[in-house]
Amino acid sequence: MDLSEKRQLINKNLGDFLGKTSEGFMKLTSTVKPLEGSGESLKTIDSLFKNLMEFNRQISKEINIIFDGYESLNGKIEKSENERSRLERLYASGILFQSETEMKALMEKAVDTVVKELNADEGFIVLLNGNAEIDEVVAKNMDPEKNNSAKELSTTIINNAVRNLKPLQLNDISKEIEFSTKHSIISLGLTSAICVPLISGNKVHGAVYLDRRNKDEAFTDYDLTFLIAFSKQIVKGIEVSKEITELEEKLIAKPQIEFKMLREQFASDDMIGTGKKLFNVLKVASKVSNTDASVFILGENGTGKELLARAIHANSSRSGKPFVAVNCGAIPADLLESELFGYESGAFTGAVKSKPGRMEVADGGTIFLDEIGEMSFNLQAKLLRIIQTKEIERLGGVGSRKIDVRFISATNKNILQMISEKEFREDLYYRLK
Repeated sequence: MDLSEKRQLINKNLGDFLGKTSEGFMKLTSTVKPLEGSGESLKTIDSLFKNLMEFNRQISKEINIIFDGYESLNGKIEKSENERSRLERLYASGILFQSETEMKALMEKAVDTVVKELNADEGFIVLLNGNAEIDEVVAKNMDPEKNNSAKELSTTIINNAVRNLKPLQLNDISKEIEFSTKHSIISLGLTSAICVPLISGNKVHGAVYLDRRNKDEAFTDYDLTFLIAFSKQIVKGIEVSKEITELEEKLIAKPQIEFKMLREQFASDDMIGTGKKLFNVLKVASKVSNTDASVFILGENGTGKELLARAIHANSSRSGKPFVAVNCGAIPADLLESELFGYESGAFTGAVKSKPGRMEVADGGTIFLDEIGEMSFNLQAKLLRIIQTKEIERLGGVGSRKIDVRFISATNKNILQMISEKEFREDLYYRLK
């Protein structure tokens, strides 16, 4: 019972109490009034009644304040949960590094910025895979794949920086013994280069490489300091990107895991889909399946109302008993009664032998009344009586039979509108829902 229902129940009980008490005061006043000298007594009674009314007003007010507070708190909790989920989704989709493509775009912007800022001729960022091999290269003013000389030299410098886990600054490459014999130094006119590994803890994500050609001005210590700081920002971006990837996987996997667990608890293989609406429907169905509560399914044609009814039956304690489906809209109104309740021999012309109705056939199991909105008002009354008494009487019969069936009903019509227009019995609806 939710808060709204509890509030209504308490207010109803208070109203009933006040009504009975008021009736008692009226009787008491009628009794005392004819008596001699009853004036003071009547005043006392009137005063007590007024005090009672005021007490009832105050207690009703306080109860409503309490319930308003609870409802407000529940609303805030629900809003907070929605905001949390919204922030998670925003975090996963709104931050720049939401995918590998976005990360590459950022790396392109980063290398373009640092080449311009440090007045380099060429530069690129390399990203390593789990085996410390170059996995991706984002370059500016060069294409290592098309220039083997440049690739060989830059790769040697990058490997040196990554291997030693520290920045490498070469102010005059021609004088560096390790690199001076490289043909690319002359052919490319390289004069200086700097390289900073991208390190996070004990993990090396890659490196940033810059060089200058045919220039007397080498990279300065300030340039190296700037590149180290810039590299830390790149590392932070890589870490955020990986966190987002993990979060995306979690956000994608969580509903899938929950759906898989629900499917394991509530067998429903015939109902195909992975959407949130289907998940919510199956979750409710799983809760009612193991009870004997009646179920009323609303939905358009083709939405799988019978499949859901069969799934509820299959997951219930009645699964070993019959599931009988009756389409109330497909059977003529004058035949539906005999189809549901059965008939005895001679009950009408053509009834040459007795026949059990669908409800008898479903005894111990579940009967599914599809398109129940098509049932006549008169037949609705008979169905209501069967639900109340758990007894059925065949047409032309003289005795009743006990039945034990669970009712699942469905319609594609606006059942509440039908009730308001007196086309469907309200008491039957509440028995079936």
